[in-house]
Amino acid sequence: RDANALKSEPSYAIAKLLDPIKDEPRKILIQTNRYDKARHLDSLTTAYKLDVYNGRLNKVAISPLGSGDLLSDHQQQIRAAIGNPRDSMLTSRVFFRDSPQDEWRMLSEFDLFAPALTPLKFTPDNQRLYVESNGDIDTAGVFLLDPGSGKLEKISQREDTDLVAALYDENDQLAGAWY
Repeated sequence: RDANALKSEPSYAIAKLLDPIKDEPRKILIQTNRYDKARHLDSLTTAYKLDVYNGRLNKVAISPLGSGDLLSDHQQQIRAAIGNPRDSMLTSRVFFRDSPQDEWRMLSEFDLFAPALTPLKFTPDNQRLYVESNGDIDTAGVFLLDPGSGKLEKISQREDTDLVAALYDENDQLAGAWY
């Protein structure tokens, strides 16, 4: 599908850069959310491979959620999603899949105003996720999540302030946390 074809359709869209494609320098991964003329969400969050030279789009993944974000692993495979189901903007869910061929499975569901679990980045081996979570106190920190067992391991958390950002080295290993 050509990105220029989107111009002729009466809709609005929001796009977000997910990742450059390491072995294809002309292409990047993006995610989109499309809206109708009344600005109501009319599609699930979708990831595309975009050729930045000619605008051609190739759909690579569709989120199980209507509004939210997708997360790719270090091979640029879409394997995690967080956001709101289409029927409830007051609930957030986190989904995961072991590979692009696998079905999405829900890891977490929480009230929009309750402590959350937000995927940040895959570990360098793509087996676990760095996540932002409150754990069992009121402030957010960095945890390691094993999607298979659901086990959370605290990496860094302070009792007096929330996490601002997780910091990674050139190998995508967690290097620090900013509070």
